[in-house]
Amino acid sequence: MLKSDRPNSFTAPKAEARHGVQNPGNLRWSLEPTRGQEMVARCIVEMGTTTYYQALNTVCGEPVLRELTWHIRNDEVQHYKHFYHYFLRYQRHENLHRPQVIAALRRRAIELRHRAADIALRHATTWRFRGRIFLQCRFPEAMKRVFALMATQYPVGLGVRMALKPLQLHARVQRWAERPLAALARRALLNWRAEFQTEN
Repeated sequence: MLKSDRPNSFTAPKAEARHGVQNPGNLRWSLEPTRGQEMVARCIVEMGTTTYYQALNTVCGEPVLRELTWHIRNDEVQHYKHFYHYFLRYQRHENLHRPQVIAALRRRAIELRHRAADIALRHATTWRFRGRIFLQCRFPEAMKRVFALMATQYPVGLGVRMALKPLQLHARVQRWAERPLAALARRALLNWRAEFQTEN
């Protein structure tokens, strides 16, 4: 294996970003009380990455990047299916009921609400452009553009369907629930955008 003579330039920013994520004032990562519930949480993580890369694919105009983001999006779907498969196995073994699944979904949604991606992007930008104050000051402006794009291009319907799947609702009930939940999700995106603009 070839090794670079350059020091690992990602070690310091990664450590700093991890500290920011683990700081109780920002976000607390924790395992779920059961393996089945942890698989539910993993499904929600993969839902987030799947929908993120699909949105990125939608707004990207560069052909190579579009193809790359679509391949990554499909990989994330496979990750979701992997965790869902093990969720079903542990659900039977642990006799998990729907309220426990809902609790795991809620906890992970709260963690997503604290914008771990925002923390990571801030640290990545700071280290990439350290010493270049003008570019650092442009970060809030860039994030506003991201929120604006996500508000219109984010595949909310797909995210809702993936989030509901571990509940194993009857098909008719799920179809009935998808529309109001999608509306709530779109409103949440707009609220997060407004909060970010207020904070910055």
